[in-house]
Amino acid sequence: MENPGHFSVEINNMRVMMVKAANPDMTLWQIGVKAKLSRTFSNQEARSQHRTYDQADDRKQLKELTSRALSRGHMIAENAARGVFPLFAKCPHAMPMDWNETYQRSMRARTIVRSKREPV
Repeated sequence: MENPGHFSVEINNMRVMMVKAANPDMTLWQIGVKAKLSRTFSNQEARSQHRTYDQADDRKQLKELTSRALSRGHMIAENAARGVFPLFAKCPHAMPMDWNETYQRSMRARTIVRSKREPV
Protein backbone atom coordinates (compact mmCIF):
# COMPACT_ATOMS: atom_id res chain seq x y z
CA MET A 1 0.00 0.00 0.00
CA GLU A 2 1.32 3.35 -0.90
CA ASN A 3 -0.37 4.88 2.17
CA PRO A 4 -1.03 2.84 5.33
CA GLY A 5 -4.24 4.83 5.84
CA HIS A 6 -5.80 2.98 2.92
CA PHE A 7 -5.93 -0.36 4.72
CA SER A 8 -9.75 -0.38 4.73
CA VAL A 9 -9.77 0.11 0.95
CA GLU A 10 -7.65 -3.02 0.55
CA ILE A 11 -9.99 -4.92 2.87
CA ASN A 12 -12.90 -3.79 0.68
CA ASN A 13 -11.07 -5.01 -2.43
CA MET A 14 -10.51 -8.39 -0.80
CA ARG A 15 -14.14 -8.61 0.33
CA VAL A 16 -15.35 -7.84 -3.21
CA MET A 17 -13.09 -10.56 -4.60
CA MET A 18 -14.41 -13.11 -2.10
CA VAL A 19 -18.04 -12.26 -2.94
CA LYS A 20 -17.22 -12.59 -6.66
CA ALA A 21 -15.54 -15.94 -6.04
CA ALA A 22 -18.57 -17.22 -4.11
CA ASN A 23 -21.05 -15.81 -6.65
CA PRO A 24 -19.36 -15.70 -10.07
CA ASP A 25 -22.65 -15.23 -11.94
CA MET A 26 -23.75 -12.11 -10.03
CA THR A 27 -23.69 -8.78 -11.82
CA LEU A 28 -21.10 -6.28 -10.68
CA TRP A 29 -23.58 -3.98 -8.92
CA GLN A 30 -25.02 -6.97 -7.01
CA ILE A 31 -21.53 -7.97 -5.90
CA GLY A 32 -20.94 -4.40 -4.71
CA VAL A 33 -24.14 -4.43 -2.65
CA LYS A 34 -23.43 -7.85 -1.12
CA ALA A 35 -19.82 -6.86 -0.30
CA LYS A 36 -21.07 -3.58 1.24
CA LEU A 37 -18.63 -1.70 -0.93
CA SER A 38 -20.29 1.69 -0.52
CA ARG A 39 -22.37 3.10 2.31
CA THR A 40 -23.85 5.57 -0.14
CA PHE A 41 -25.35 2.91 -2.38
CA SER A 42 -26.17 0.30 0.26
CA ASN A 43 -29.01 2.37 1.75
CA GLN A 44 -31.31 2.24 -1.29
CA GLU A 45 -34.51 2.72 0.73
CA ALA A 46 -33.43 6.08 2.16
CA ARG A 47 -32.06 7.23 -1.20
CA SER A 48 -35.29 6.30 -3.01
CA GLN A 49 -37.19 8.92 -0.97
CA HIS A 50 -35.38 11.75 -2.78
CA ARG A 51 -37.07 13.30 -5.83
CA THR A 52 -33.88 13.04 -7.89
CA TYR A 53 -33.24 9.36 -7.12
CA ASP A 54 -32.16 7.34 -10.15
CA GLN A 55 -31.72 3.63 -9.49
CA ALA A 56 -30.11 3.00 -12.89
CA ASP A 57 -27.50 5.66 -12.20
CA ASP A 58 -26.78 4.20 -8.73
CA ARG A 59 -26.31 0.75 -10.22
CA LYS A 60 -24.00 2.12 -12.90
CA GLN A 61 -21.84 3.89 -10.32
CA LEU A 62 -21.76 0.84 -8.04
CA LYS A 63 -20.82 -1.33 -11.04
CA GLU A 64 -17.87 0.96 -11.75
CA LEU A 65 -16.74 0.92 -8.10
CA THR A 66 -16.99 -2.87 -8.00
CA SER A 67 -15.11 -3.29 -11.26
CA ARG A 68 -12.31 -1.06 -9.95
CA ALA A 69 -12.16 -3.00 -6.67
CA LEU A 70 -11.96 -6.34 -8.51
CA SER A 71 -9.25 -5.05 -10.82
CA ARG A 72 -7.17 -3.62 -7.97
CA GLY A 73 -7.61 -6.72 -5.84
CA HIS A 74 -6.51 -8.88 -8.76
CA MET A 75 -3.40 -6.76 -9.38
CA ILE A 76 -2.51 -6.77 -5.66
CA ALA A 77 -2.71 -10.58 -5.69
CA GLU A 78 -0.66 -10.84 -8.88
CA ASN A 79 2.04 -8.46 -7.62
CA ALA A 80 2.12 -10.24 -4.23
CA ALA A 81 2.73 -13.53 -6.05
CA ARG A 82 5.76 -11.86 -7.63
CA GLY A 83 7.09 -10.55 -4.31
CA VAL A 84 5.82 -6.98 -4.57
CA PHE A 85 3.22 -6.20 -1.91
CA PRO A 86 1.02 -4.27 -1.66
CA LEU A 87 0.93 -2.69 -5.08
CA PHE A 88 -2.02 -2.50 -7.47
CA ALA A 89 -0.06 -1.30 -10.51
CA LYS A 90 -0.90 -3.20 -13.69
CA CYS A 91 1.08 -6.41 -13.88
CA PRO A 92 2.02 -7.18 -17.50
CA HIS A 93 2.11 -10.94 -16.88
CA ALA A 94 -1.12 -11.19 -14.88
CA MET A 95 -3.08 -14.42 -15.22
CA PRO A 96 -6.87 -14.32 -15.48
CA MET A 97 -8.71 -15.06 -12.23
CA ASP A 98 -10.10 -18.54 -11.72
CA TRP A 99 -13.02 -17.67 -9.45
CA ASN A 100 -13.95 -21.29 -8.73
CA GLU A 101 -10.43 -22.13 -7.57
CA THR A 102 -10.28 -18.93 -5.51
CA TYR A 103 -13.52 -19.87 -3.78
CA GLN A 104 -12.38 -23.46 -3.13
CA ARG A 105 -9.07 -22.28 -1.64
CA SER A 106 -10.76 -19.72 0.60
CA MET A 107 -13.19 -22.36 1.89
CA ARG A 108 -10.33 -24.78 2.62
CA ALA A 109 -8.44 -22.03 4.46
CA ARG A 110 -11.51 -21.20 6.55
CA THR A 111 -11.98 -24.88 7.41
CA ILE A 112 -8.35 -25.18 8.53
CA VAL A 113 -8.58 -22.03 10.65
CA ARG A 114 -11.82 -23.16 12.27
CA SER A 115 -10.46 -26.65 12.99
CA LYS A 116 -7.39 -25.17 14.76
CA ARG A 117 -9.48 -23.08 17.13
CA GLU A 118 -9.74 -24.42 20.64
CA PRO A 119 -13.25 -25.21 21.85
CA VAL A 120 -14.66 -22.66 24.25
